[in-house]
Amino acid sequence: MEEIQKIIGSMDPEEALNEISMALKTLFLTLGDQTRSEFLWGIEDEFISLLRKHGHLNPGELAEKTGLSLRGTTFLLSKLSREGKV
Repeated sequence: MEEIQKIIGSMDPEEALNEISMALKTLFLTLGDQTRSEFLWGIEDEFISLLRKHGHLNPGELAEKTGLSLRGTTFLLSKLSREGKV
């Protein structure tokens, strides 16, 4: 953790966020199909849990609580709605 703080500490917050985002995208792209599916199921479960706990949340609120982009949140909410999960 100290290593990460040393690296990020020298960056402006936007640059650090971009670096973390790129690293996560790279990691996601290198995962196998099954692991990607499990990852998405985990996010779906988190969405459903948040909606049960807080009631109606708009996509912006849900994105804020999960750390996903608004676009990704909207996509996932649409998917869950089509599947009758929300």
